[in-house]
Amino acid sequence: MLLDFPASTGVGMRRYIQAGAASLAACAALAGFSAHAAAITGVTPKGEVAQVRQVTVRFSEAVVPFGDLRLPDPLTLKCEGRVPAGVGRWANDRVWLYDFRDALAPGTRCTLSARPEWKPLNGALTGPTDFAFVTGGPAVISMQPYDGSEIEEDQYFLLRLSGVAVETSVAA
Repeated sequence: MLLDFPASTGVGMRRYIQAGAASLAACAALAGFSAHAAAITGVTPKGEVAQVRQVTVRFSEAVVPFGDLRLPDPLTLKCEGRVPAGVGRWANDRVWLYDFRDALAPGTRCTLSARPEWKPLNGALTGPTDFAFVTGGPAVISMQPYDGSEIEEDQYFLLRLSGVAVETSVAA
């Protein structure tokens, strides 16, 4: 980088300004380099979630060509037992979705992992590439007698759950 200064500018000041300009140029070059490394900025669901019908993965930059959304899935989905029926698709050049045909059953644990052979449009995938979620135990959908009803001393209760309850967890 060549800078021209008036003759009145001292030699020390010129060197100081040139060093600052060189530092700025180096920072700009590094910023340009990091723009070629995509990262996963968000995955939902995460942690424990009651009902899951879709997984969403967001990237820091465009990772597939805009308009060409039929490209391979960037991540592999594995759930306890078999992977529930569903399909992956690109919503746009930065968002990949996996839609389940049916909501996941209670107590299902799933992991998402980046496919080693998949590469983003411009460069490499950096940062965390493994994620997990669980649907938790079954939830009470309805109960009889209903809330606010009068009950008898020897009353039976009927609970309708969102999935199969494990006997040991019910006893606990």
